[in-house]
Amino acid sequence: MTTTAPDIAVVQALIDRHFDIWNDHNPENWPAKFTVVYASQFYVADYAGVANGYGEVAQLIQRVQADHPDYTFRPDPVAWNHGLGRVTWGYGPKAQPYARWA
Repeated sequence: MTTTAPDIAVVQALIDRHFDIWNDHNPENWPAKFTVVYASQFYVADYAGVANGYGEVAQLIQRVQADHPDYTFRPDPVAWNHGLGRVTWGYGPKAQPYARWA
């Protein structure tokens, strides 16, 4: 499989939009952003379980933001190897976005 620069740019834009949602502290903005990034049926898994669909994911985002009010996600550039992408990110205070919590 060949991955082109335009393919990588599209995926990077999608990842950036994903993290824009998670860094946005105004839930009123999320519904419009969800439909640009996610399919109507999707899930997000984290240490506390699985959130299904827009409503549950919104609750998950609110919990994460409430648990870590001064934290922000900072995605690294998407890494490509043999047509597969890998996404890594930092999560921590704005001054230390790679601090990650324990």
